[in-house]
Amino acid sequence: MIQLLKRSIYNTKANMTRSYHLAIQLCCMMIAAFIFIGISANTAQAASGLKIYNYTTKKTSTYTGKQVITTCNGTKIGNSKYPGIIVDGVALLPYYDIFDTSRIDADCVYDYKKGTLSISKYGTKIVMTIGSKKATINGKTVTLPAAPMKIKYVASDKMKILVPSRFVAEKLGLGYTWYNDKSTVAIQKYTLQLSYNSGDKFEYTGVQGKVSIDGKNVTLGSTPSIIINNTAMLSAYKVFSNSAIDADYTYNKTNKTATFSKDGNIFVMTIGSKTAYLNNNPMTLSAAPVYVTNYETKTSYVMVPGSITASCLGYDYKWNS
Repeated sequence: MIQLLKRSIYNTKANMTRSYHLAIQLCCMMIAAFIFIGISANTAQAASGLKIYNYTTKKTSTYTGKQVITTCNGTKIGNSKYPGIIVDGVALLPYYDIFDTSRIDADCVYDYKKGTLSISKYGTKIVMTIGSKKATINGKTVTLPAAPMKIKYVASDKMKILVPSRFVAEKLGLGYTWYNDKSTVAIQKYTLQLSYNSGDKFEYTGVQGKVSIDGKNVTLGSTPSIIINNTAMLSAYKVFSNSAIDADYTYNKTNKTATFSKDGNIFVMTIGSKTAYLNNNPMTLSAAPVYVTNYETKTSYVMVPGSITASCLGYDYKWNS
């Protein structure tokens, strides 16, 4: 945590008879209605079933269990046309949709001839075989809670390979929570995919910090503070302009300069340079400002060294690890 502080009877016999017959008629109508509702409910339930073809058993069946939704860091991932399914208490998810093309971005390879697939991330490589509970993790043999399945979603005529999701997620170092009432697998990714100054994409595994100003947390959205060269880097706009600090801030894309103005002070920094200027006087920064692209959220922003920027704008600065 970074803290910035500033300085709602009555009837005849005939009527009673008519009421009696009417009651019988109403009763019959209600019974018929209940029967109809029951038939409709059964029809709807059957219609909501998921027809799948199992390539191993070569059989088509209707799956009527929970259809699993998946999120990563609170955002839905995967395709609703290809939901996960529950087999023997294990949530099986399409490996390519969930672990490859989502923000998890694992390296996934499927060998059609061998019937094997591998999922790799953070130095861990899991190799599994369709229809087998035997797998390897970095070459070491392990037993899976459920065998991967190669199936076809009949309605969309699409083939998918499903894998035991908790096992894969946790072995890759991801957080995993099952919400039974929502039929949802919630995966937590603790790292960020970033690039600096339009360079190569990489996995940031360092600290993701918070910021407070005069004791009140700043809403950082997709721009947590990060550490570069032992220096906490903060969002130029969200922390120093769109906040209680309320400094005038501009970023010139042509010359890549970030300029802050407050209380008569003008502080200018240049992306990639450790030389900055306070009221035209040069100073050396501990880390150069960076233009960060966050591939998790598909956003880009300028990040500046927090301590020196706060000081130049008249604020005390404290880092609480």
